[in-house]
Amino acid sequence: MAVLERLFAPVFPPDVFVLRDAGASYFHFDSPRKGEWRLAAARESDFPPDAWHDQTLGKTPAGPRVLADMIEGARRLAGGRLSRASVVIPDSWIRVFLVDFEEATGSAKEIEEMISWKLKKLLPFRPEEFRFVWSPVQMSGQKKCFVVGVLDRVALGIESSFAELGIRVGSIEAESFAVSRLPSPASPSSPVDEFVLLAAGGHGFQILIVRSGEPLLYRSKKFLGEEGKEHDGLVKRELDLTRAFLASGKGLPGRCRVWRDPAAPPIDLAALAGEVVGGEIEEIRLPPAIEVPREFPPQLVARAAVAAGTFFGRSRP
Repeated sequence: MAVLERLFAPVFPPDVFVLRDAGASYFHFDSPRKGEWRLAAARESDFPPDAWHDQTLGKTPAGPRVLADMIEGARRLAGGRLSRASVVIPDSWIRVFLVDFEEATGSAKEIEEMISWKLKKLLPFRPEEFRFVWSPVQMSGQKKCFVVGVLDRVALGIESSFAELGIRVGSIEAESFAVSRLPSPASPSSPVDEFVLLAAGGHGFQILIVRSGEPLLYRSKKFLGEEGKEHDGLVKRELDLTRAFLASGKGLPGRCRVWRDPAAPPIDLAALAGEVVGGEIEEIRLPPAIEVPREFPPQLVARAAVAAGTFFGRSRP
């Protein structure tokens, strides 16, 4: 599920910027043969400490010029043809809520107004400042709305800075939602309908439950203390709490998909998930259907999986 997928179409050909708090990765994919993809270019960029302004939620560029070197380098790699791109943001820049959904009737606008009214008690800012999408879910017989959103000021800051440098941002997605949509090697032609995603980034980790292709539950936690057993214990504890929360329904899905950013602490997510979730454990990687030249370093190839999640398997608009 994209953070704003109902507002924007996916971008083709795929040019994707994966933003981090201190830098970004750029990926350009092409299609040398019908039905096949290739990672054609990739580039890492670091930002100076004053390049981004902290917001109540997320960050905004201090100005378009702080992105100029990154975008000019990306444009050269894309052969000068870079006018549209997708952007992936850290999960720490979004908020996710489960909102009670007593009435399924009414127009989409009326339902969004109801969600906005309920978000007033949950947000540290006005709901009008929050761009969100939603989908209805059933949990233990109760109707709820799964709501994903980003601060409007953050989305606008990204869009306007890119626009001033000649790039229209076609979609904005959160990292874990992008990577969750990649197919499984066991069934590359169809999406995975039911799974637990355990994804770790530089500062924390996320647990995302997906059923029937739709997100059901999301938990996001920051890493605390020193690396090692403290991090392992926190991940296991949150998986246990998630399992307990879902115990009155179907419980945790039997498949767990794990993904770790190269900048994340070196913890064995697969082993931790196996201890708590059991079942089938799968490490998410770039789909084999995407050709990767040997010269790309492993760190870039790992992050390319997130970029591919913004488009892989979607129909061209």
